[in-house]
Amino acid sequence: MRSNIKMEQPLLSIIIPVYNAESDLSRCIKSVCRQLYRNLQIILVDDGSTDLSGKLCDEFANEDKRIEVYHIKNSGSVKARKVGLKYAKGSYIGFVDADDYIDEDMYEIMMGKACETHAELIQCAYYCETKYTSTCAYSSKDGTYNIKDCKNKFISEGLLLHTNSDIYISNTIWSKLFVAKLIIECFNKLSDDQQYGEDLMCVCMCLLKIKRMSFIAKPYYHYTVKEASLSHGNALSLIEDEINVFIKIRDILMDNGCYGANRESLLVHAKNNFTHLIQEIDCNQIKNVCYAFPEISRLINKNIVIYGFGRVGMQYYEQICKYQQCNIVGVADKNYHEYDYDFVTVISAEQLLTLEFDILLIAVKNERLANSIRKDLIKIGINANKILWKKPYMRNTIFE
Repeated sequence: MRSNIKMEQPLLSIIIPVYNAESDLSRCIKSVCRQLYRNLQIILVDDGSTDLSGKLCDEFANEDKRIEVYHIKNSGSVKARKVGLKYAKGSYIGFVDADDYIDEDMYEIMMGKACETHAELIQCAYYCETKYTSTCAYSSKDGTYNIKDCKNKFISEGLLLHTNSDIYISNTIWSKLFVAKLIIECFNKLSDDQQYGEDLMCVCMCLLKIKRMSFIAKPYYHYTVKEASLSHGNALSLIEDEINVFIKIRDILMDNGCYGANRESLLVHAKNNFTHLIQEIDCNQIKNVCYAFPEISRLINKNIVIYGFGRVGMQYYEQICKYQQCNIVGVADKNYHEYDYDFVTVISAEQLLTLEFDILLIAVKNERLANSIRKDLIKIGINANKILWKKPYMRNTIFE
């Protein structure tokens, strides 16, 4: 049954971060443009795509005046969503990922619920779509709840443990609508570099602030499960990510004075995730882990220097050499005199001053060490704007 919405529909802003999604992007944008709820601001944030995604965004904007396109340097999905939030004008805000799509009545139903209940957060169920199956996931019962005095129950039973089917809260932001002020405040507290668990952290912060939440049992969102997605990376890397998320959720709860009430639930949540990942390792699904630079598109058509030629540096070298558009002009290391290879000459940091390069890539795992190296390089005269470090991505060569 469709909800009755006043003739003058409130503006709803939909944010779609886009990165190299040309194969699925048209389906996604069309599904949003075809919504029965018409008063939409559709914000496409092209996150430095190197395929035709950016061009497709511009073409759709020329066809539908509700679409706005913002092209930014590749910075990750968190930063792209923040850019979208900066330009959002709607009283409610929703998100769609570029490789997913939605049913035409999704926002009519959800905005109807918002206008009827004045809930600050509205959630619907969604489908998990694989190549062969379509399964409804994260479905709770229809209902609206005043949660001001029972936030711990919603966080523990609904979000962390999923033990209460009435208030089953998914750890995704794209299956939800948020009051604009709420999502802008909460999402902007996330680090731009957060690439795992950001939705869970954001939803947790939102639950701590709202007074009312509405649930819609029927699924309207179609989440496309892809084997190469971030959440299906190798288990060793994800264990480190899970620890990071645990610490940040703990700090969020502590800052709001409710860690004690949710401590056991958070520990069980983390234990369940760790157990699953450890079982993957035990089943020998994870072998031959090596490191890769996570943002290779930033190196295209650049002259590159690699600093640090240990395990990470050597594997960066192997990775980058596969790209003809990338040009490695030098390799340096503090202990340069210890390296003797036929295929490359490792030089000192001071010798880098004689080279012409666009990017100096620090090849180490630890951020603190990278910052220390960065300071030392700047001291000897290396241009700070050319120095780049990103946490290495751990990949599993057994699948390659």
